[in-house]
Amino acid sequence: MNVIYLEAIVLYCLRQFKLERSKAAIFHLLKGKKSSQTIQDSFLFDLPNFFGICPQLQKLSFEKILHRLESQSWIHRITDEFYQITDNGEQLLKTVLAEKPIPPALNGMIYNEIGYIFWLRLSLFVQTISHLVYNNSKFLPITNSDKLKQFVKSYIFQLNMPKQTLGKETYAELEQLLGKMGEKEALLVFNRFPGYQKKGVTFEQLAIALDEDSFYLRLVFQSAVLQMMQYLRNDPNQFNVLSGLLKGLSKHYPLTASAEKTFDLLKKGLSIEEIALARRLKRNTIEDHIVEIALNVPHFHFEQFMKQEDLQTIRETIIKLKTNKLKSVKEFLKNEYTYFQIRLAMASMRRQT
Repeated sequence: MNVIYLEAIVLYCLRQFKLERSKAAIFHLLKGKKSSQTIQDSFLFDLPNFFGICPQLQKLSFEKILHRLESQSWIHRITDEFYQITDNGEQLLKTVLAEKPIPPALNGMIYNEIGYIFWLRLSLFVQTISHLVYNNSKFLPITNSDKLKQFVKSYIFQLNMPKQTLGKETYAELEQLLGKMGEKEALLVFNRFPGYQKKGVTFEQLAIALDEDSFYLRLVFQSAVLQMMQYLRNDPNQFNVLSGLLKGLSKHYPLTASAEKTFDLLKKGLSIEEIALARRLKRNTIEDHIVEIALNVPHFHFEQFMKQEDLQTIRETIIKLKTNKLKSVKEFLKNEYTYFQIRLAMASMRRQT
């Protein structure tokens, strides 16, 4: 029986979690819940690419997926909250991923934070330029965001190029950019572009035309957008026109907005208590941010929050127990360490992989 790609992703998550997280953890991961637990789980179980890839997913739909997977004997129910992938499920997942590999640049967190904004900028820019070339200044923009419309308008004015020249330069750079991608990625991006007397093709329309899974096409597209951003960052001189659309979007680290504010105060030397006071947040919330920072920021100094020997003790316990369950580690160490310290130790181990 055919399996939709979202079902395959759920199978993949169940395999990665190995009964150490409930079905709710998968649901929150796919929805992109910005909680410390969900963000940390995405790293601990090597699932950051799936964070937030299905923000519109509803609990009822998710339960239906689990029911179907169970009815096909691809998963086995352990309790109401825990499921385990079966041998049949493993074989199915292997077959699906061989045919439709996980898109290489897929990262739901980064796409939802800045990738989507870049795509809207690029789409509106292309739409605007194509209409200007045909001397049509009246058209329905692809977004109602005044901020995005003002950005594109100001950027075109800043370029200060004759419209025909700008049209040719934009076309040439897009052709070069798409040429760096795989055939499917380039096809998706090209068809999604709006233009003069042209609407962007929907994923549902593309799925029918290509006889593909529309959800899978969305993920391939997201991966393609992030690839484009990387190409523009790596060689801005080669893309003089398009690279400017990245302005303000080049985040150094994929942190949530709140964690980034905590990181700024941390770099100024403030303690956890001082940051909590300054931001009017609970200590636990600041600790959540610090774990998120530790997972994402290279060369993070764990020693500022715990001694090296304590860090090593917790690491050795995690390896010995072969678990990512905080409670199991805490109880084994006779409650000598806080959950915050254990999470930091787990983060340090994830950074070494």
